[in-house]
Amino acid sequence: MRVYVAVHDRRSADDRPADGWPAVEAAAARCLPFDPVEQARWTAGDGRTLVAAWTNEPEQPDRPLLLTDSAGARGFSGYVNGEVPPLARLLASDEDIAVGGVWSFVAAGEDGISGATCASGAEVVFHAVTDDLVVIGNRALLVHLVASSRGPVPDLVGLAGVVGSGYCVTDRTAYDGVRCLAPSSRITCGADGRVDISPYGDPRVDATAADVAQALVASVSPLVTLEQPVRLGLTGGRDSRLLVALLTRAGVPVVTHTSGLPTDPDVIVAREVAAALGVPHKVGSPMGAAVEEGSVTFDVRSRVREAVVLGEAMLSAYDRVGRVGAAYNAATVPLTGAGGEILRAYFAGSVKDPQDRDAVVTFMRSRMYQGAKRMTTASRAAYETDTADWVAAAERDGVAALEDFYVRQRTGRWTGAARSSASVGSLARRPYLDHLVVRAVRAVSVEDRTSERLIADVLDELAPGLADVRFAGRRWTFDEQPPTDPERLAAWHRREPVRGAHGDGASFSWRTDLPEVRRELADIVLGAPAVFWELVDRRKVTEFVSRVDDRTRADTMRMWHLATVADALAHDFYAGAARFDQTRSEVVSARPPVGATSAPGRGRRGIRSALRAVRGGLRR
Repeated sequence: MRVYVAVHDRRSADDRPADGWPAVEAAAARCLPFDPVEQARWTAGDGRTLVAAWTNEPEQPDRPLLLTDSAGARGFSGYVNGEVPPLARLLASDEDIAVGGVWSFVAAGEDGISGATCASGAEVVFHAVTDDLVVIGNRALLVHLVASSRGPVPDLVGLAGVVGSGYCVTDRTAYDGVRCLAPSSRITCGADGRVDISPYGDPRVDATAADVAQALVASVSPLVTLEQPVRLGLTGGRDSRLLVALLTRAGVPVVTHTSGLPTDPDVIVAREVAAALGVPHKVGSPMGAAVEEGSVTFDVRSRVREAVVLGEAMLSAYDRVGRVGAAYNAATVPLTGAGGEILRAYFAGSVKDPQDRDAVVTFMRSRMYQGAKRMTTASRAAYETDTADWVAAAERDGVAALEDFYVRQRTGRWTGAARSSASVGSLARRPYLDHLVVRAVRAVSVEDRTSERLIADVLDELAPGLADVRFAGRRWTFDEQPPTDPERLAAWHRREPVRGAHGDGASFSWRTDLPEVRRELADIVLGAPAVFWELVDRRKVTEFVSRVDDRTRADTMRMWHLATVADALAHDFYAGAARFDQTRSEVVSARPPVGATSAPGRGRRGIRSALRAVRGGLRR
């Protein structure tokens, strides 16, 4: 993990401190989620601007922590495929940045500071502006503590997004006064202290599947020289399938693995894909818990604390993060299909009739407001005001707004928080989030993406032999209706998707299917401090979390969201030595028999899932 912060002091020479470093170092000492093995810094001649960097990564000659010269310094999180842009280009508000990779840049020079995000936004940049300081960095809590030493002060409206969706749904963060930079955007602060935030670059007018395939191949080409094969998590869906096809085509050695039970649709289909491409494949236990023949051992409380510390309380603990203080392994290069939904304009493709603006608005609201019914009246009103621009965009722009929301919030904030968290242990490569790939993909029409024609055509370009290998859960959108030609119909039947008790979901998920997990989450929520109950309605939430035996998977997911925010507020975001506490709270539960319907699947949803499974079995 690499952490950067740049500071511009707006005060006059008489009013500002002679040395700005003590305040920056004090803030870093309270919140870095690792013990630094390397530090670097640069200060302008007049002391007005500075940039600092810390990392737990071993020294890597090809990835210097901070590039410095007499004019200033610049650094990047993530990875860059190519040359790091010169300082002048990073500091200029009107210059394009057209370099591959998944990155963010932070820079400082004699005339000011800047930060920039790539087209996916998956390496995040945060900023805070006060009367005295402009602070830019890639860790929100650090930016907050540098800008305001009295922190951490929560932003309850920003945290409302985590309660409702599991991630922030606007540019707000968990911290008062700290905002997030949108994808393909730059923030600059000049010598006069004026701040400018704007998008950069001219987006392409159009692109083809061949253009996207070419950008994807370029995004993984640096991996050809790796000594060890790339480890790839393979599922039964579209995105990881395309990724293993991409690596195979590019000549990158790859080994694949799938977490789950032998009966899971993901496991069944992943084996078929790996066999078709001739790549090694292994199956492991469900991640995040020790799953044995008749029991499951899990630690909810440590997982929640790690989500608060590494995800900075802006990523629900429902999602896997990493280990606070973990040792960095430079030899590990994990890959997944994260971000592949961009190729399918995911949220835009979830609306049956793209021309139905009421349906588009309803879907947009569902992304943000499902947990809002348990907020207090005041917090819900503030939250709806904060998110009103997204609702208005859906009314005005239709599915284009859903596509934009997906990239800016779901990818930039949800995937960004997950990516930042996991970088404490290794540098993950994410080809779908590559700056030049996302530029090319977003230049393809939304219609070609929502129909899944784009991703299917790219897959055909890279691995035509996978054309008839079935999926888990559902077909291509354009392949849902059977053809009339007998030969094509036979092939269509061979592509019948694999479904399980939960559709394409795992037949067992410890995160959602065990009442003991829900009891742990309920204890965390009910132990929340008074400020938490300013955000959510005590009566409604108490009633919601107290019912642990009859909950859908979606209900349990929302309990994880609530517990993450409750724990963050209960411990002041673990700012201080507490973030390194290694106390364990393991719970052992009996594992439901394979094939049994768990509590989250009861009722109508469970019946519908069972009927789908039966119908699918009859068809096969």
